[in-house]
Amino acid sequence: MNLRFDFNESQLKCIFEKDIVASVIADMRERLNAQLDNRQWNSMILDLARVEKIDSLGINLIVWLFRQAKSAGKSFSVTGCNN
Repeated sequence: MNLRFDFNESQLKCIFEKDIVASVIADMRERLNAQLDNRQWNSMILDLARVEKIDSLGINLIVWLFRQAKSAGKSFSVTGCNN
């Protein structure tokens, strides 16, 4: 899997385990949508510690997640960014 989730109380942690590139975006977006719809979350954390490459579609995915959180009035953060 390229993406797994850890839900603790009201915190949704999205753990990306591989690169966020065009070939996996559709699957990731579908899985993320399911989590956003099925969980009562107040904050979202993206863990990018295992990600080495993000292409333009990957950036768009992260921006989309940020906008989802912002429009719902919830917090959003990114951790584990590599050079």
